Amino acid sequence: KNVRGYWEFKHKKKSYISHRVIYMISNNIVLSYDQQIDHLDGDRGNNKISNLILSNSVLNSRNKKLRDNSKTGVSGVSMHTNGSGNFYARATWQELDGTEGCKTFSFLKYGEETAMSLAKEYRSKMMLRLQEEGAGYSERHLQHRKTIKGENYESKRTH
Repeated sequence: KNVRGYWEFKHKKKSYISHRVIYMISNNIVLSYDQQIDHLDGDRGNNKISNLILSNSVLNSRNKKLRDNSKTGVSGVSMHTNGSGNFYARATWQELDGTEGCKTFSFLKYGEETAMSLAKEYRSKMMLRLQEEGAGYSERHLQHRKTIKGENYESKRTH
């Protein structure tokens, strides 16, 4: 595997990413530079043809896995602080045209738990709207709550 987690091989001193070659051979096509192959399950090592779909950068970015350093356990929901040290929950999503949408909820105004809950609910609402509009988000992104170490969201902020 390469440093990005993809299986890779060399042929005549040139490196090839395995899932691209597998897709091209299986579908008898040549991919252009801007065409991407997405792993439906998010596992970069799973190169079964049933797990590979033709994509582009916008659609492929909608299928990113939850970051390992996520403090909320929900894709597209994060905690931030402004210059004054006030914390807030932020919901983000990608619109059909590729622009990022964002809505914040202040811990000061709502309290931490309610602000996080509102951000998760808002993200969920945006995801459902975008899915109805044909955005192509993966099933993983439509699962709005993820557990962290067997429990639902708990504060990871240091006081």
